[in-house]
Amino acid sequence: GIASSVTDYLPVNVQAVLRGKGNFFMPSIGAYDEWAVRYGYSELGESTPLGERHKLSMIAAKGSEPGLGYATDENADDWDPLVVRFDFGKDPLNYSERVLLAADRLRSYALQNLPMAGDDYDKRTNMLLASLITTFREGRAASRFVGGIRFRRSHKDDPQALPSLAPIDSETQRQAMRLIVRHCFAQDALKLPQEALLNLTFSPDNSVSERWTAPMRAILERFQMLILVSVLNASTLDRVAENSYKLHEAKGVYSMNEHYATLLGAVFSEVGSANRITPTRRDLQELTVEVLMLQASASTGSIPNDARTLAEDSLRRLSRRFARADKATLDDISRVHLRTMREDIDRFLVRNVVIAR
Repeated sequence: GIASSVTDYLPVNVQAVLRGKGNFFMPSIGAYDEWAVRYGYSELGESTPLGERHKLSMIAAKGSEPGLGYATDENADDWDPLVVRFDFGKDPLNYSERVLLAADRLRSYALQNLPMAGDDYDKRTNMLLASLITTFREGRAASRFVGGIRFRRSHKDDPQALPSLAPIDSETQRQAMRLIVRHCFAQDALKLPQEALLNLTFSPDNSVSERWTAPMRAILERFQMLILVSVLNASTLDRVAENSYKLHEAKGVYSMNEHYATLLGAVFSEVGSANRITPTRRDLQELTVEVLMLQASASTGSIPNDARTLAEDSLRRLSRRFARADKATLDDISRVHLRTMREDIDRFLVRNVVIAR
C-alpha cells in the first residue's frame, strides 16, 4: 500500500503522477489496519478476560512501531504536522516539495504550450490558478512544522518508544521555513509574464466568467497574507519559543531570532539594491511592517517576550535600511514605498517611547 491505513485521509499519489506509473490511490489495507484487526479479532486461546488482557497488551505494545501511530479527527490539522488530513507519505515536507515541483511543471507547461491555435484561454487560466493555489496550500502545510510538536501515544517501556510530546527537530523546522521562503516569499516566486496576466480569461460558457476580472494582485496578496500569518501568529511564536527552550541542550536549535531573520531576509531581499520593487512585493512588505508594529505594541502575555523584542528591533533595523536604500537609484514608486514605510515606523517607535514613559 501507499499508507498505513485505508481509513486515513489520502490525496492522489502525486509521485505516481509524476512518474506516470504506480498506484494513484491506496490499493489494499495497510500495516495499521492489519494490526487493528489482529487486536480485535485474534483467537487468543484464553478463557478469562484477565488472560486475554495480557495477550492483548502485547499486541497493543507494538503501537510505537513505524506505521502504527494513531490520532483522531479531533487531533488533526493543528500543532502536530504529522497529523494532517490529505498530506502524504512519512515525510510530508518531501511530499510538499514534490507537489510544488508538479505545480511548477503545470505552470510551465501552461505558459509554454497553451492555448493551442484557435482555442480560448480557459484551460490555461484554470491550470495557472490551480498551480498557484497548490503552491500556497503546500506552503501552509509546511508552516505547521515551524513550532510544530509531535504527539505519540507512548507508554513506559514500549518497544521503540519515542517521546510522547516533543518538539519537531530544529533542522526540520528550518527546512520548512526554507521551503516557504523559496516558493511563497522569494523575490522571483509566483511571477507570471505580462502576456499571461493580460489573458487570464475563462470560456464564456463558464459561469465564473460573468464577473471574473482576474484580480491577481489581490489574490496573491491574500495568499501571502495567509502564509505570513501562519508563521507569525501568536500560537506559532509561542511554540517556537517553547520548542527552543525544551531543546536548549541540543546543537543548532531553531530560535526565535533565526525565525525572524529568515522571514524578513526573504520579504525585504531587494531593499538596498537598484531593483524595482514590484506591486505584489510592496503589498507583502507593507503587510509585514504592519504585523511587526502590532507585535511590538502587543500587551504582555499576548505573544512571547522574545517575539515582541525582536519585532521592535526589526522595525528599527528596517527603518535604517530603508533610509540607506532611499539614496539608491530607484523608480519613483519604489522610493515612495520605502520612504512611507520608514516614516510609519519612525512615528510608531516615537509613539511607543512616549507611551512607555
